[in-house]
Amino acid sequence: MAPLPTIGNCVRFTINWSQSAGVRPVNVLHLITSSTDEEEIAGAFSDAVLAAGADVFDPVQDGYTIDSYTVTLLDGSSAAQVINEPATIGGQASGDPIPAVAAVLSLRTAQRGPRGRGRLYLGPVGEGITAGGVLTGTTTTSTVAAWTALMGELATGTPTMSLGVASYVHSEVNGVSSVSMRPQVGTMRRRQDQLV
Repeated sequence: MAPLPTIGNCVRFTINWSQSAGVRPVNVLHLITSSTDEEEIAGAFSDAVLAAGADVFDPVQDGYTIDSYTVTLLDGSSAAQVINEPATIGGQASGDPIPAVAAVLSLRTAQRGPRGRGRLYLGPVGEGITAGGVLTGTTTTSTVAAWTALMGELATGTPTMSLGVASYVHSEVNGVSSVSMRPQVGTMRRRQDQLV
């Protein structure tokens, strides 16, 4: 992996999930905050997720729970810190997991071009919420509503934070202004290598 860039007030935040069906997924996102306390950052994110509700991870199969967070300040010198998740936060989707399939949450910023767009692969999804490669029911609307609520909780929490899309090429981070999700599921090819 290439060296991490230095981006002021930006945190690389990794969600480390439990292992189920031979897969231990991770989600990497970026947070914008002036805090340099890794435990405080992880605690504020956990509190925001709990306040936003279970639908934040609605598409994730219900056999997965969050074990910990890896918090890396992109200040050019800090080492990554692993903070355990004390609460039970997990997926909601019923049925068996589909290992390399995820619901794709799109992140938009005011920045034009690819450096202003990001995505999160929420999965593995459960078979109970998919049919013909499409998420069924209200999964997309409930997940988008929960992530919108999460952004509000992050903005009013302590410390204040916001979701960001980081461009490592340009060494910059832009604040997320909106989230969306298409009903079609996506695949994350790298997850195939995680199969045991």
